[in-house]
Formats: sequence, structure tokens, C-alpha cells
Amino acid sequence: MKIIISCNKIALALFYLFLLLEVVLFSFLTVDNSNKIVLKNEEERILFLKSNGFNNVEILNSPKEVSVPINQTNDYKKYLNQLKNCGWELYKFSGKEVKIHSYKNSQAVVNLFFYNNVLVGGDFCEFNGGETKPLLIKNEN
Repeated sequence: MKIIISCNKIALALFYLFLLLEVVLFSFLTVDNSNKIVLKNEEERILFLKSNGFNNVEILNSPKEVSVPINQTNDYKKYLNQLKNCGWELYKFSGKEVKIHSYKNSQAVVNLFFYNNVLVGGDFCEFNGGETKPLLIKNEN
């Protein structure tokens, strides 16, 4: 009789162990694995810029909090669409506050847009060209 009870306890323990493993594995499969870029401090932001070809950058000014407009002009819609075509989803933050960190080097001014430390947009303007362009991110894959 003791052997049967011991076997039942072991079987029950194994059942719960496998159930726990299934829950853990399922939670990993359902995690949002989007390619969000989280940059929490200046060092990380500057390293990010350097990895994307903007060397010797310095902070242009203090970060600014701005609201992404809900009612957008045609020019602003065009700008958001250009960002969207480069993979940025700044348009999703209409009506919300984003923080802009601005940097410069000898060739350009770069703006990075953050929502809760997640990079949601970026643009740059070369000194010799004058036109603001979306920031293209190098694919790390």
C-alpha cells in the first residue's frame, strides 16, 4: 500500500512539474519580442548614435518634452509618414508627450524621440543639405 501511495505522489509531483514547465514555456512564447530600442541614459544614446554612423556627437541642449499633435498639418502628416516608412511609429503617440534628445557633430544635428525610454522616432539634418530626414537604423541581424 505504501508503494502505491508513493508512486501516486511521484506521479502527481511530475504532473505538476510538467504543468509548470508548460506555463513557463508558453509565457516565453507569448512575450512581446518586438525590436524595441530602449536607451536609458546618455551613454547608451551616444553609443547608439555611434553605432549608426554619427561619431563624435555632443549633447546639443537639454531634453525637451513635447506633445505629438493630434490635429496634424499636411506637412506634419508627410513627416510622420516618412518616419513610418523607415520603421518608426511616432504617429502612434499622437496626443502623448515624447522626450526629444538632440545631438550634433561636425556634419549634422540628430534628434531622438523617446516614450518611456523606448526610441519611437529619430531624424537628422545635415548642415550642408538643410532637409530633415528620418533616421535609418542599421539592422543588427
